[in-house]
Amino acid sequence: MDRTEHHTTMSDLDFSVQSKDIPILNTYQGQWALTGEGSVPENYWVVTIDGNGHPLAGHGTPQQFFDRANEMGWDCAYVAPYGRRVIGKDDGIELHEWIQDHRKKHISH
Repeated sequence: MDRTEHHTTMSDLDFSVQSKDIPILNTYQGQWALTGEGSVPENYWVVTIDGNGHPLAGHGTPQQFFDRANEMGWDCAYVAPYGRRVIGKDDGIELHEWIQDHRKKHISH
């Protein structure tokens, strides 16, 4: 069973994107959902734009994970509970692909 909910504010989401990607997130016409079953892990990982998940040691806020990942030169897509991916509830598109495609469109215009 996927955890799916309708969200109206960024603070309600079960994952985080960087502030620069909020407009990209908002262009999606559906709902985003976390993959996986059972209880959601309390620790996070960073998913980069290429779809790879990177666990980081320790606990912290999603912003702290973005900061650490950016310091390592990673191109971050989002931070989510460890082992979980973010997909479109209705169409199954992965959030990292959505962000990647829309960043490319923004650069080309």
